[in-house]
Amino acid sequence: MARQSYLPNIQILRFVAALMVLFAHLLRATVDQKIPQMQAVTDRSGIEWGTGIDVFFIVSGFIMYYLTSTHFGSKGYAGEFLKRRILRVVPLYWLFTLLMLLSIWQFHAMVHHTDASLSTVFGSLLFYPITRMDGRIKPILLLGWTLEYEMFFYACFTLALLYRKRVALGGLFAVFITLAVLHRFVPVTATALRFWSDPIILEFLLGIVLADLYLRQLRLSWFWQFGLIVAAFAIMSLLGHSPYVAEWIWGGLPAFVLVAALALGPEWSVRPLAIGGDASYSFYLSHPFALNALALVWVWLALPPIGWLYIDTGLVFCLLVALGVYRFVEAPLLAALRRRFEPQWAQLSA
Repeated sequence: MARQSYLPNIQILRFVAALMVLFAHLLRATVDQKIPQMQAVTDRSGIEWGTGIDVFFIVSGFIMYYLTSTHFGSKGYAGEFLKRRILRVVPLYWLFTLLMLLSIWQFHAMVHHTDASLSTVFGSLLFYPITRMDGRIKPILLLGWTLEYEMFFYACFTLALLYRKRVALGGLFAVFITLAVLHRFVPVTATALRFWSDPIILEFLLGIVLADLYLRQLRLSWFWQFGLIVAAFAIMSLLGHSPYVAEWIWGGLPAFVLVAALALGPEWSVRPLAIGGDASYSFYLSHPFALNALALVWVWLALPPIGWLYIDTGLVFCLLVALGVYRFVEAPLLAALRRRFEPQWAQLSA
C-alpha cells in the first residue's frame, strides 16, 4: 500500500507555526517604535509565540522520518534525498538572502542589526554558522538561523540513511544527545560546534519519535486531541521565558504536545489552513520584508498608531504577500526544478 505523502494536519501545523512566529514579530514591532507613537500591545496571555520555531523543528523531524522510514540502507537513496531537500529549501532562501543584501546596500540607514561582511555572506549562503560583528551567531537574513539547523539535520539524516534503520537511528540519537550534553563545555570560540550542539537539536528527534508512533498506528480521539491542544498553549503560558527551565524545554515541550495532538489526532478537513501550510515556507521567509514595507506605508499614509489595528493589518498583509510569493515564485520554481530532475525525483516516495 502506497504511503500518503501529503498529511493535511502536518501542513496545518506548518501554517500555525508560521502564524505564531509572525504574531511574535508583530507584537515586538509595536514596542520597537519603528512607527512613531505606535501603541505598544501587551500580550496578557503570557504565551511565548516564538515557540512556532520549535513546532517547525519537530514537524521537520516527523516528516523526514515518515517519508523515509522504509528506505534506510537503500542504495542511492541518501543522495537523492539530500538533493531533494536542497532543491526544496536552498533556492528560495538564497533569493531572499540576496534581497536582504540589496536592502542593506540600498537602504543601509533603515536596516538595523545587519552585517554584510564577506564571511557572513558566504556563511549565510552555505548555511554555516558565523559569529557576526555584533557577536550574534546569525546569517544575513536573521531568521535564517533556523534554516542552518535544518540543513545540519538534513546532513546528519542523509548520513543515517546510508545504514540499516536500527543502526541509523541509534547513531543519530546517540550523536544528537551527546552533542546536547556536551554543549555547555564547548568554548564560545568554536562557533559552529557550539551552534550545532545547542539542545534545541533534540526537537528533531522528538519529531522522529512522533512519526514512529504515527506509523505504528497510534491515534488519538477528538477528546484527547482537543485536550492536548489546550494543554500545549497552557504550558506555553505557564513556562514562557522561565529562568528556571532550559529554553529548549519551555519551547520544545509545548511544541511536542501540540504536534502530537495534530499529528496523531483526527484529520482536520480545513482546506484554507492546509493551503496556508503549503505556503508556510514563503510565509516564513517573506514576512520580515512584508512587515518592513507595511511600516513604511503606515508612516507614509499617517495611519493611526493603534497597536491592535497594526497587528490585524499585518497578519492579513503578510499572509497575502506569502500567498503571492508561493503562487508566483516558489511553486513555479519548484515545478521547474522537479521537471529538470524528474528521473531521479520519481524514484523517491517523498
